[in-house]
Amino acid sequence: MKRFIPILYTIGIILLFVLLCSFQNVSDYLKYKIFFDNNLVINIYKANMNVDSLSCDKQNHLVLIAKVRDINGNPCANIPLNFFVSPNIGNVYPSESRTDSMGEAIIKYLPPEQLNVSENVETTINITARIYTTNVNSVTSVKLIRPPVVLLHGYQEQPDIFEGMKDFLLKKKFDCLIPAYKSELGVENGAKELDNYLSTQQHDYLTKGIQINKFDIIAHSMGGLVARYYSCSPDYVAKDNINKIIFVSVPHKGSYWASLGTKLYNDQGIKDLTPDNPLLSKILPSMLNNGLNKFIYTGSILGQYDEVVTAESASLDEWKIDTEVFNVGENNLTIDKLLDGSILNAANHKNILFNNKVFEKIEEMLNNKLPLPESKPTK
Repeated sequence: MKRFIPILYTIGIILLFVLLCSFQNVSDYLKYKIFFDNNLVINIYKANMNVDSLSCDKQNHLVLIAKVRDINGNPCANIPLNFFVSPNIGNVYPSESRTDSMGEAIIKYLPPEQLNVSENVETTINITARIYTTNVNSVTSVKLIRPPVVLLHGYQEQPDIFEGMKDFLLKKKFDCLIPAYKSELGVENGAKELDNYLSTQQHDYLTKGIQINKFDIIAHSMGGLVARYYSCSPDYVAKDNINKIIFVSVPHKGSYWASLGTKLYNDQGIKDLTPDNPLLSKILPSMLNNGLNKFIYTGSILGQYDEVVTAESASLDEWKIDTEVFNVGENNLTIDKLLDGSILNAANHKNILFNNKVFEKIEEMLNNKLPLPESKPTK
């Protein structure tokens, strides 16, 4: 029996230590459970109280603080709380917690990854904090919205080329942004302009009470190369502010007609569109995931008779991303258009931006989860 005495003594010391460490927590809990259960006040509020709306993406967390006080205004520590969302869209984490020594508990609301908005969908979320086993609760609300859609134009184009697509998406309750950038200065410069534009828009949205974490991008022609360059750059890795990219008639391997264009335009933009130029053959392949970010949901669309971008050039097969082909017009490729350079203003290359079937496909892509590019070793 004597040999067990040291063991029992050790166990006793450990138990005493645990009791001493937890005494304050137990004391706090019993004090408010037994005597003040019905005299506690709870308030839940957003850490940034200016936020009224939250864009849906899995990383756009809304930070909330639940504060418990007694009727005299004193902080109440170790009060058990539970949290829930109504309607059941998104989650709170953690769903159960206890107040700290300041009488506060910090939680996060995690919105859903996708939000399909229709006339009958409720997008206002109520987040409730309740003192466990009581009816004492507090509610705060936030409106869920889709990520804004950025429409990125191609070489020698202006934002108005997207007017038809913008009108369609606005009717479907998407918020659209159409930046202008100096395409003649090339892809790298366009990526810097896109970087600054997205950062500015995030700030502007926040001043309006809208917390935006990521944007969806629809990129046409050279705009797709700009989006790729930015989203694979070190500047992007630090900001991580793109959710999806939908490429529309993008010459990922260049366009032979751009080689003709160099005789008409002597700028970096047209040079970046020629096949085997340093941007396409060396710079992009040396960037993140061989030039296509593996953490960004990706879609690809091409017009069947696109005069500027071939199916081979538009392909993202090496990343296992399919390209969907749409018939947006007849084959207008002629010798005269090749000789006079008007091929650069080819109808089908632009008509894809005015086609309702294409609009509907883009809406479907925005509303649903797209594939992620396959991981590739950097060349």
